[in-house]
Amino acid sequence: MTIADLGRRASEAVRSAQNESVVITNHGRPAGLLLGIDGLDQATAEAVALRVMAERATVAIQSDAAARGLDAMTTDDIDALIAATRADRNARRS
Repeated sequence: MTIADLGRRASEAVRSAQNESVVITNHGRPAGLLLGIDGLDQATAEAVALRVMAERATVAIQSDAAARGLDAMTTDDIDALIAATRADRNARRS
């Protein structure tokens, strides 16, 4: 559903979202997501929203790591990087 469609058919979009997620697009690209929360209390609905936002952040971090080649690092590589960073930080403090 486009942003323009959402503006014209908001009630229909909310009804549809109770059965399935509705992706809102802007110029053909995903821009938002409408999820139905009928029957949930406010605290539970907010918890669902936070989980979705956390997942979105995780995907962005993973995509950035892959783009920079960091997704191929081993645990030993990560441990060595952490140790080097700490040593550098400690040297600058002294």
